[in-house]
Amino acid sequence: MGLWMRNYRSMLDQMKGLGFNLIRIPFSNEMLNATVPEGINYVKNLELEDLTPLQCLDKIIEYAGIIGLHIVLDRHSSKKENYFNESL
Repeated sequence: MGLWMRNYRSMLDQMKGLGFNLIRIPFSNEMLNATVPEGINYVKNLELEDLTPLQCLDKIIEYAGIIGLHIVLDRHSSKKENYFNESL
């Protein structure tokens, strides 16, 4: 599940409730310069509306810190959709 299905705070609260203290968030280089995020249900994540992907990531990290979750940022790929074919 992701932001297209659930509220990000609800997901982070669930992870914390299950005893996790660290989560990995993958990102792509393309995300850093994008202006419009993809795959977010704004009915469930209203506070992410009108934000860039980087601003959305900031909100998620901020809330994770508030509830005591640590974050590992994972540069998953340079392009958002082509990580299977990306050369090292």
